Amino acid sequence: MSRRIKRNPSQRPFEGIKILLTGALILIWGQSLFTINSRASAEDIPFEERRTHWAFQPLKSNSSFAELEHPRVRSPIDSLIVEKLTKEGLELAPRAQKKTLIRRLYLDLLGFPPDPEQVQVYLDDDSPLAWERLIDSLLASPFYGERWGRHWLDVVRYSDTNGSDENTVHGKAYRYRDYVIRAFNEDLPFDQFIHEQIAGDLILKSNPQYQRGSESLTGTGFLLLGPKVLAEPDKLKMKLDIVDEQIDTVGKAFLGMSIGCARCHDHKFDPIRQKEYYALAGVFLSTQSMSSYKTVAKWLEQRRSLPDELPSIVKAEKELKEIDGKIASKNKQLKEKKGDPEKLQTIQGELKKLKELQKGKQQFLASYPQVMAVRDEAKKVHQALLPRGDHRLEGGETVQRGLLNLLDHQVTSPKIAEEESGRLQLAHWLSDKRNPLTARVIVNRIWAWHFGRGLVSTPNDFGLRGSKPNHPELLDWLATSLIEGGWSIKSLHRKILLSSTYQSGRAGLPLAIEKDPEGAFRSRWVPRRIEAEVLRDSLLKVSGALDFSFGGDLMKQNSFGYYRGVPGIGKSRRRSVYIPVVRNSMLNIFSAFDYNTPEISTAQRPQSIVPQQAFFLMNNVFIRENAQRLAREVRSLEGTQREKIESLYQRVFSRNPSARELLQIKTYFEAGTNKPVTPQQKLWEGLCQTLMSSNEFIYLR
Repeated sequence: MSRRIKRNPSQRPFEGIKILLTGALILIWGQSLFTINSRASAEDIPFEERRTHWAFQPLKSNSSFAELEHPRVRSPIDSLIVEKLTKEGLELAPRAQKKTLIRRLYLDLLGFPPDPEQVQVYLDDDSPLAWERLIDSLLASPFYGERWGRHWLDVVRYSDTNGSDENTVHGKAYRYRDYVIRAFNEDLPFDQFIHEQIAGDLILKSNPQYQRGSESLTGTGFLLLGPKVLAEPDKLKMKLDIVDEQIDTVGKAFLGMSIGCARCHDHKFDPIRQKEYYALAGVFLSTQSMSSYKTVAKWLEQRRSLPDELPSIVKAEKELKEIDGKIASKNKQLKEKKGDPEKLQTIQGELKKLKELQKGKQQFLASYPQVMAVRDEAKKVHQALLPRGDHRLEGGETVQRGLLNLLDHQVTSPKIAEEESGRLQLAHWLSDKRNPLTARVIVNRIWAWHFGRGLVSTPNDFGLRGSKPNHPELLDWLATSLIEGGWSIKSLHRKILLSSTYQSGRAGLPLAIEKDPEGAFRSRWVPRRIEAEVLRDSLLKVSGALDFSFGGDLMKQNSFGYYRGVPGIGKSRRRSVYIPVVRNSMLNIFSAFDYNTPEISTAQRPQSIVPQQAFFLMNNVFIRENAQRLAREVRSLEGTQREKIESLYQRVFSRNPSARELLQIKTYFEAGTNKPVTPQQKLWEGLCQTLMSSNEFIYLR
């Protein structure tokens, strides 16, 4: 007979805590062991042999590709996916229902669910081209750029404030954000997108007739968005740290490489010498990023203009300053001449003319708005190698400005002339068709943003410590297609979205769930929670409150001033991409649902599932207000209660309620109606909030 041990009930909660702590320690130990082993294995590889790593090898040509004959294969993507699944003994899940697909596509491409009318139009379209037409219409929507531009803002650590020690305002950062949104809407070729962000000012200097004009100058704001220690007393350290942050972001964003590790010594894992780091540092030290290093330091802002327009701008700024001084003097005279009507009238007439001149100069300068943007330093720099990355130690040999050598077996690094910083050469080297990293990295990001997981599960690390691709042939096929298609991101979208792989349903065979639990092989669609911005926008959209105005500044604070909050921002109905991103602070809904970390380049957002999220959906004022608004909207419709419920479901879920759901709702209303203290509006609000808090609403399915 087994003996049961009686425990004090008061001890039971501590048992759970002990189990959690033990599990956490085991997890930490296991991760540490894995990290140590992976570091050791990568570090043990001789330096030159590291160049044989898969990510540094040429892209495989698409010309030798042969499509697989299979009923589910609609594209080369499917062919490669199905071939891999077959080897694993798996199958591709059947196509999802049309109502599921249209909702998936709207949330994915635009960031909010479709209207019931849009759903019905698609469901009624029996043409084999219906899905393709839907894709094209959404890619042409201005809301596409807002959704996909936000993805890129994660990568470039976008923020409207500096954060760090001095949280001063990036008063002109919103112009870079709007630039990114326009670039995605216009399908700016990705290689050109790179050029503008790395060297947009130099493009204009070398080609004043550049077709995009001064827009390219705005792109260089990319280099200035990072956090800076603006009160750093050691000014040389501040300059070197800013350059280090720029190198780190460029490496991760475009190459999927952690170049910054080579600041102190040769890279421990990847084929990057310390000399190469300082060669690249020379490029950015030859670039002016700051207008002042005096405490509190200020980053550079310039008027968006073409080079030949600068003289007239400088002249107008000088004249405006003189006019402002004269107006101040006349105002002072007005106070002194109160008793002399004739003099008073003369001064007022002169003041009127001055104000007209002032207004004209202001209007002229307003046509050249200020943007965060870099420019070349007059004096170019060859940086000395710093032992352990410390400028206080005696420097090593001086390193000529240059680029990385890890791809020299494929792409010869261009020479940098003495009078050039090297940023333009860097931009062209990054986008060279022979550079396999850049195309692989961006197509992997696009794939991950569509499916929730990249073909390489470490989007910012393609080095020796990163993950290997689970579909290497597909990664190269997509990268080659991107280059051959003129670097068009929209064309890449179409290829992915037209595939059976993207259109697959969630239903998976037991074997698929066992062998492919996370969906890495893409045997089926794996649901994931929508991002914080999509959740917020969707709540506003279904309640009829979303403000679709494009662009602009909601911060309304001047650059370099300390951030002092934005009154009423929590009540704003603008799309989430326009809500100011403040380092050290964010909206409650963003912090609850895994918003990105704007201090660094975000490769992929986490997906936490914690009780606080459920509490937020149950209790937050923002959720309740949208539920109240939606309830009023639905109740105001004509028709029976059932018709109103169906309309509610179509708004929230893009489908009609099932018979079981109708019965449950009927029971809910009957129970509430029997309580005289519960008015109908409250019952409808409760129903709306329940639906808006459900997994079906907050998951991309």
